[in-house]
Amino acid sequence: MATKDVCQSTSTNQGDHLMVVPSSLLSSSVALQHFRDHRSLSFYKHNIKPAVQYTGLQSCIRKLFGPPQLLTELEVDRDLILSLALWQFDNDDSVHTQMIRTIYRQLTSSTVDPARFGNHWDDIGFQGTDPATDLRGGGCASLINLLYLTNTPRLKNLSQSIYTLSKHLTQNFPFSIMSINITRIALHALREQLLNKLANSTGDLITVFNNFYVACFFHLYLIWRDGGKTIHDSGYVMQETENYCCKHVSVVIKNLETYLQSTSRASTENTETVNAFTNLDAFSE
Repeated sequence: MATKDVCQSTSTNQGDHLMVVPSSLLSSSVALQHFRDHRSLSFYKHNIKPAVQYTGLQSCIRKLFGPPQLLTELEVDRDLILSLALWQFDNDDSVHTQMIRTIYRQLTSSTVDPARFGNHWDDIGFQGTDPATDLRGGGCASLINLLYLTNTPRLKNLSQSIYTLSKHLTQNFPFSIMSINITRIALHALREQLLNKLANSTGDLITVFNNFYVACFFHLYLIWRDGGKTIHDSGYVMQETENYCCKHVSVVIKNLETYLQSTSRASTENTETVNAFTNLDAFSE
């Protein structure tokens, strides 16, 4: 698709030249602060259900053998995440627009902002000309997760690997739609208090929530890539991912960290090798 069809950046005159100035990329932490400070947060918080409520024997069993209660000081972040799941995309909120444009640019390596509406959103796995339609399922929580995956430096290689697989000739899948479904898994785990133990130990529920989302996506990516899965397998693979990841929260996050550490070491070694040859070339001159 031609750049002019998807570009919606600010134009400025500099001398006799017209320059296209894209908006700045947005981090998930800055986006989260926007929501924390937003006047609408109290409205959404009033409508959330912080945890699945059990009664009778199930309630007794969970009190004895179930997950621990979330630390009181972490409840504000739990409520924020669940509020985001209800928070729908707002065209009049520039941060919402900046989030989705950042995601598009990071995945496609575009240097210009995509237009708010258009067929180009299919490039990153939305199903129509308006991503907001697909985002209704996970609200802005889906955007925060996607932003974290695509615009966190240590996750760049992983996000590109998943995105590349989503464009495969036979194993392709709608990247953003798949991501939204994984956000739903993470939200389910949060409401079932399955993230409480790890969040209590680290004191950072937001990071645990985001990392669990990425770990689930990584788990699905491995199954999809190594098992030769196609879009016809998506229902089964998604169910398997939810069942396994919700039962093994710490394991899947540890698997993610192990992968990230190994890729980081490999990248460092490659850089050192390139530098060594560069130094040899300079020495020979």
